[in-house]
Order: sequence, then structure tokens, then C-alpha cells
Amino acid sequence: MKVPGHLVNQPERSNSAPLGRLVAIAEVARPHGVRGELRLKVYNTESDFIVRGKKVLVGWTDPKAESPPKVRAIAAVRPIEGGLLVRLEGVESRDDAEGLRGAQILVDRDELPDPEDG
Repeated sequence: MKVPGHLVNQPERSNSAPLGRLVAIAEVARPHGVRGELRLKVYNTESDFIVRGKKVLVGWTDPKAESPPKVRAIAAVRPIEGGLLVRLEGVESRDDAEGLRGAQILVDRDELPDPEDG
């Protein structure tokens, strides 16, 4: 059984951005299939942050979480109705994916484009 806030396969930890500088760009809605794919609810469908090869932080920003967000590389991504299906390096099974249910996909605020005037 996976405990919320516990990430699988111990990827590298991120020391690059304090939690207050992280911005959630998506949330893991649920596992998809048996090979560890994740169905993501993307907060901005026009965003290009979720692409193959990109490293993102995955986890919970709640200070009470068991572990801090960890760096994961996006191994595959494809669009589906209502979101994206993503495979992350190190997430190999449905059980691994289930352990990430509700986790956020995070980026450092400095990676975001400046807001447009309007």
C-alpha cells in the first residue's frame, strides 16, 4: 500500500527551488493501464512544459508530506480527452503510479514566461 506523499524508486531530490517558488502546472488524476502511465489534469492546456525529455518536480508541496517533490524525467506524453497521459522515468507499474495519485507536477516560477499585459 502506498502512503500519500511517498514517491517510488527514490529519484534525485530537488534542491534547486524552495517550495514557495514552485508552481503547479498539473495534477496526477489517476493511474492509466498497468505499465505506470499517469493521467494528468493540466491546469493550462496551452502550456508546453509537459514534453518528452523534460525534467519536472513531482510531489506534494504540503510541508507535512512524507517527502519533498522529486525530479522525474518525462519519458512519454500523449494527449487524451480532458488531459494528458504521461509516463515518468522510474514509474514502471500501476502500483507505482497509484502512489502518485494526487501529486502535483511542479516547475520553478523562474521557468514560467512573464505574464502578458492585458
